[in-house]
Amino acid sequence: MKKALCTLLLSATLFNLAWAKPLTPYNQGYDQGRRAGQREGKERGADLGRLDGEQDGYNAGFAQAQADFLT
Repeated sequence: MKKALCTLLLSATLFNLAWAKPLTPYNQGYDQGRRAGQREGKERGADLGRLDGEQDGYNAGFAQAQADFLT
């Protein structure tokens, strides 16, 4: 029983580590831009700010990912 429990725990841990991917610079830039856009949109009371922020985050994250890839 103890061996089965240890095996199950180890399997769950390894699966969780494989499932949780580290954030890439692209994802980080996109998420930061999306959050900033949501704040801006709430202040302006429109979805336009949110969409602009998401696009800015997408562009910044993509540029950072390209720079990291080329270096």
